[in-house]
Amino acid sequence: MAPPDESGIVNNADGLIDMYPDAAERIFQALGQIHQTFTEGLPSIRQVLEQEMTLGNGKAGESFLNSYKPSATDTFRYVQQRLRMLSQDAQDGHVQVTRYRAVDAQNAAALRRSQQD
Repeated sequence: MAPPDESGIVNNADGLIDMYPDAAERIFQALGQIHQTFTEGLPSIRQVLEQEMTLGNGKAGESFLNSYKPSATDTFRYVQQRLRMLSQDAQDGHVQVTRYRAVDAQNAAALRRSQQD
């Protein structure tokens, strides 16, 4: 169990990295939830951007939209890339916590066996 003021993964005083698997798991679950929230909101953002792209029938409106569209498109693309990265980070984190717990269980079993000898 992590101390209340510690995150799931910390550099300890000896310069080593400690993992508190329960706290780390909560962090990766939160990342997954953030990913889900943004993913669910993305279609409505895209819809607003697409509606805005249809405004401006005159010369001034057309000029404005032409200058606005590349930034909006790049921003939307950037958000999609970050969402993929966020999803991958959450998945990778879950894998590492699972591995940590497995190694911890193996080490605990080995320690118990060595104490019985």
